[in-house]
Order: sequence, then structure tokens, then C-alpha cells
Amino acid sequence: MQTLFMKLGEDYLDAGNAFELHYGDNVEGYSLHAKTDLAKESNIFLIDHAWTTKPENAKKEIKSAPGLLDRLETIMDIEKEEVVDSDDEDEIEEDSNMIDVVAEQANVSKEQAREALVAQRYDLVNAIMHLTMSEEFKAESERLQDQVLGQVLGKSIW
Repeated sequence: MQTLFMKLGEDYLDAGNAFELHYGDNVEGYSLHAKTDLAKESNIFLIDHAWTTKPENAKKEIKSAPGLLDRLETIMDIEKEEVVDSDDEDEIEEDSNMIDVVAEQANVSKEQAREALVAQRYDLVNAIMHLTMSEEFKAESERLQDQVLGQVLGKSIW
């Protein structure tokens, strides 16, 4: 009981020291594995169960659940990215040279190049990639990004 009291009082989440998640090991989805031999009834582990999802649903769930992203960032000690307010968006100076480069490299009109730059927050490389990738490649890229995000989040919850 003393161990339980200490762990509850200090919010001591140490299950990650004794267990790990595996994906696709002889079962579909995630499975929990002990890292070391554990004696029966010898240990108590507290687990902060923040969120359970499938990789293909992760992105949608993070966007739709208020506060979930903040909580996950806090649990995983991830620094929050600075987000530009929509009011500040007008402060980004439109660069005609960038528009010309994107239009030339992607072989599109200057208006399409400007729209891609705005959508990609004036990231030149991403704007060109967005305009030149095939729809099939875009879908595969998004699928892989969701899968990686799901695996990172699934392994980092502990």
C-alpha cells in the first residue's frame, strides 16, 4: 500500500520502465509487452491513459478533440510550435520573385503559384511540391504521414 500511496501522491507514471507497446507483433494493432520479468503481485504501475486511436484516425481525432493536442504535447514534452494568428497573415509580405519561381518550377499560372504559396504559408518548397505531386502520390504521402504520426503517438504515450 505504501508504494501505491507514494505513486498516487507524486503522480509517478513508471509503466514505461517495465512495459512497451509493439505494433503488429503476432496480433493486429498494438500489444503490450513486459521489458523484464515481473514477479506476480510485486509491482503497481500507474498509466496516464491519454488517448487510444488507430493510426488512420489519429489526425482527424486530434483536430476534432479540443485540448487533446495540448495534452499530448505536455505528456510527451513537445514544445508547441508558434502559430501565426489569422490577423497576422496579412503581415507576410507577398514576394513577386517567389511567385515567379513557383510558377516557373511548377509550370502553373502566377495566380495558382500565389494560391499555393498562401496555402503553404509561403514555404517555397512545399508550394512547388503541392503543385507538382500527382494525386496518387499526395494520397500516399498523407497516408504515410498519418501512419508515422500514429506510431509516434502510440509509442510515446507511455
